[in-house]
Amino acid sequence: LTLFAKRIAIELEREDNQKKLQAEKDKATNYLKIAGMIVALDRDGKVTLVNDEACKILGYTEKELLGKDWFTTCLPVEYQKPIKKVFHLLMAGKVKPVENYENSVVTKTGLQRDIFWHNTIIRDSKEIVGILSSGVDVTEKNRLEKELKEHVKELETFKKFAVNRELKMIELKAKIKELEAKIGEKSL
Repeated sequence: LTLFAKRIAIELEREDNQKKLQAEKDKATNYLKIAGMIVALDRDGKVTLVNDEACKILGYTEKELLGKDWFTTCLPVEYQKPIKKVFHLLMAGKVKPVENYENSVVTKTGLQRDIFWHNTIIRDSKEIVGILSSGVDVTEKNRLEKELKEHVKELETFKKFAVNRELKMIELKAKIKELEAKIGEKSL
């Protein structure tokens, strides 16, 4: 009977541990759903984790991205080599990670999106094994900032033109008064 009771206790503990593990897994899954874009890469730059938001922004399914080379799949051609070089230096521990930066990604349809990234190195007990990055799409914000700068520039140009015009008008009025004064002197 005591052996039977021990087996039941062990089984109940195992079930409890499985429930706790499932709860932790569910919590982690929820974090991935509410966070911005999440991408994890292994030491070779292959995608090991990608969340729904990243798939939505990039236009790929999770299945299409997992195992793919991040650099050749999701970066503009002109940035692939330099960013991959820095990544490999980072994986070798030769450079410190830049925690926050912005760069473009290329969607499945070829559109570029500006992403502001936050990066964290993933380590096992001995070495760097990859990188975990969370990103926010700032494409629209960047477009609006660019538009605003252009409008400010236009307004400054208009202001300069208006001020110059006003100065010319003041100058012309002074000359007219001067000429009127000379004409008035001659008529006396």
